[in-house]
Amino acid sequence: MPEATARQDERLTYRTCVNSPAGHPRNRNLDNYLDYDSLGDMEKVITSAQLRQNPAEALRDVQNGDEYHVTYHGRDIARLIPPERPRGATREQAMSLYSTPVDSGWADELRDLRAGENMDDPWQ
Repeated sequence: MPEATARQDERLTYRTCVNSPAGHPRNRNLDNYLDYDSLGDMEKVITSAQLRQNPAEALRDVQNGDEYHVTYHGRDIARLIPPERPRGATREQAMSLYSTPVDSGWADELRDLRAGENMDDPWQ
């Protein structure tokens, strides 16, 4: 990681490149200005300007399970997190559908309704 300075916020620490004007990184590699030490491997901090300059890499990281804290003027304003993965039904839930008892009178009622229908042409 290039030489960087640490800037303290109330809750977050992030790093910016020293040689860049206004604290913006000179290149678009997100590793140059993310602080992995303060938030661990799964959460990263990025400014709104840096996100605007390079959204594709940040979104790719989020798609791979990483989280970003987006800051604006040193304040935490948003989090980019991956969506929850849809969970399928458990085996017990699926089997409970087949084990639900059916009212015995329902089968007779259905048979009576079908007996009165003309199945040769159901559209009449």
